[in-house]
Amino acid sequence: MSPHPASQCPAPSKPRTTTNPFPFRQLDPKLRQAAEFQQRSVLDSIRLKEFCARSEELPKPAGGVLRLDLHHETRSGEFKEGIAPFDVDLKMKALLTGGTEVPLFELDCRLEANYRLAPDFRPSEEQLASFRRANVLFHCWPYLRELVHNSPWRMGLMLPPLPLLRVAPEPAGRSAAAPARKARKKTRHPAKRMA
Repeated sequence: MSPHPASQCPAPSKPRTTTNPFPFRQLDPKLRQAAEFQQRSVLDSIRLKEFCARSEELPKPAGGVLRLDLHHETRSGEFKEGIAPFDVDLKMKALLTGGTEVPLFELDCRLEANYRLAPDFRPSEEQLASFRRANVLFHCWPYLRELVHNSPWRMGLMLPPLPLLRVAPEPAGRSAAAPARKARKKTRHPAKRMA
């Protein structure tokens, strides 16, 4: 299947200035545990396990703000032959807002990231959890960004790319006793205004 010619796609408008990267925050001990895992493993492969996308026609005239709703979750799999597998699920919806919400594009996909472990290394549950919390998604993010950029374009829609992803230490003022959050995030991202 060949992509739509650029002349058939709606012209991209200027993005808003609120396209901040997604920060992932971890307490310093968690960063150390994730670093221990990373030093004793190597990314062996990333593969697309599941993929489903659906698009709607752009209304004419198209006006309003384009909003991207993102939801992602990372899970650990079963160890097999010195490999630690992780699944990263991403669900994304692009909606045209302003008055009534008009759905434009939906994507649901799963990537599998496999890490080959050093022969004498068996990670602890804490190391796995810390690494899963942000590092796995960080490694898969370029592939997810490419899917989210390329798939709508093939369906005749020009959506902005997903923002960059950063892993950062938790601010010092946060209590270590604060309840742990799952490696799951839901984000609304006002991407750009459609003219």
